[in-house]
Amino acid sequence: MLFGFGLVRNNYEFFRTSLKAAGTITDITIERRGHDDKSYRVVAAYNVDGQDYKSIVKFYHSGMRVGDDITMYYNPYNPADARTMSGDIIGSGLVSLFGLIFSLVGFVPLVRNIRRRRELITLFKTGIKREVAISHIYQYDGYKVNRKSPYIIRADLSDSGRTISFSSEYLWFNPEFYAKPGDIIYVYISAENPDKYFLDVTPIYLKSKQKLPPRL
Repeated sequence: MLFGFGLVRNNYEFFRTSLKAAGTITDITIERRGHDDKSYRVVAAYNVDGQDYKSIVKFYHSGMRVGDDITMYYNPYNPADARTMSGDIIGSGLVSLFGLIFSLVGFVPLVRNIRRRRELITLFKTGIKREVAISHIYQYDGYKVNRKSPYIIRADLSDSGRTISFSSEYLWFNPEFYAKPGDIIYVYISAENPDKYFLDVTPIYLKSKQKLPPRL
């Protein structure tokens, strides 16, 4: 889970700063590991400023053919480092990331859960990422599951002389052991509707899972 989460965050940072290049699938090889176990190795070629490069494509589907066009995203400082949006986002464990997020927010009805997942994917991909400072950590007594109340983290953003507050999802662990007011975290805000946002407290959740010593 931690490994998948780290890869997803790394990929999102990569795609935020990468440039696009037109690529072409040059090779599709079947690799067999057993009688019924096989995988596909897909290679794509692309050109950056007159220099040719090749990269492994980290996904395959039955409609792929040698000669097909494919969009490559490359590191402008190292064009040999290239990825594909579908392959690396899926391959890095997008499911792991949102499984992690929803493991810390607790139970919600299925329809609301699915809708929230879609919102989070959109926010992570297109939302405005801002630093915010934790202002308050408290236990919300207005809701209980198995006689246990969730915690909420509130963080503030100072913008044009006004303070905007953001609240986390319900947290089913005590974050006071791993965070304190003044700590910096991130919020992803919808560019179209500022009322839609996600306060990213997953680093705090990860600290709790790593069994780090509580804050004194």
